[in-house]
Amino acid sequence: MSAERSFTAGDVVPISTSARYLVSIDQLLPADSPRSNGEDRKHIARLAESEAELPPILVHRNTMRVIDGMHRLRAARLRQQDRIEVEFFDGSQAEAFLRGVELNTTHGLPLTLSDRKAAAERIIDSMPELSDRAIAASTGLSGKTIAAIRKRSSAEIPQSNVRVGADGRRRPLDRTQRRRRVAELLAGSPDMPLRALAAAAEVSISTAHAIRKRLREMDCPVGVGSSEQPDDASLLLQQLTRDPAMRLNQQGRDLLRWLHTHSIQRDVWTTLIAAVPPHTVPVITELASKNAKEWRALASYIDSASATAE
Repeated sequence: MSAERSFTAGDVVPISTSARYLVSIDQLLPADSPRSNGEDRKHIARLAESEAELPPILVHRNTMRVIDGMHRLRAARLRQQDRIEVEFFDGSQAEAFLRGVELNTTHGLPLTLSDRKAAAERIIDSMPELSDRAIAASTGLSGKTIAAIRKRSSAEIPQSNVRVGADGRRRPLDRTQRRRRVAELLAGSPDMPLRALAAAAEVSISTAHAIRKRLREMDCPVGVGSSEQPDDASLLLQQLTRDPAMRLNQQGRDLLRWLHTHSIQRDVWTTLIAAVPPHTVPVITELASKNAKEWRALASYIDSASATAE
């Protein structure tokens, strides 16, 4: 960062009852502008000829470099002013550039599309932790455009596991990790208020609501409306269903549905078998034996795969 500039008496004069200052024009440095073609001379001339009072320009306090207002500064020179009204910005040079892009996107002479894209690339380079949405909001581009620019320019940029959103909050980049955290919180506190749940897991309220809804829909309580206690297999299946590692990825959810569909309880099958016609017993017996064989093969395969992984 450039060293702070020194001033003589009268270079910077505060304006009473405001956060504005009258600053000597000679003390100001030109903007680190996102405009590839520089200032528009016709726009400067229009401002200089106008009798309206122009808004204060924004200046980076540490360097005295203009952040926003170069057209107004040039117009002030044409008016032969020796001072101009200023508001100061305190922050890093990267933050100052970001603020300048924001202001030039929302008022005055707008930035061209190519200038906004170039500015977005520079912001990604200097502040990679900013989320795509935050940069999109600052540059007036879409989130998809920012994502594409980031993909092109991120090969040599150190990657961060967090993103800073447009609201200034830092959130983990790994969405799966955040969603798993929602499920873990719900496992301990199923009735946690949505707002508190979203804040604790660093997700949006809508995401927290969707995950809680999906988890509730996937709950398959055993023995509801029955006096029978769930057997050991049912208890194991319930425990597996509550496991966030199973519930927060598509393959895990598919396996849970398959297990629920193929799970069989003694009180259920004994009732069904009582109504089976005698001539079908040999076929059902053979099917049950084959299914039992496949279940044993599945158990052996999973056990072997687990041992190999360890």
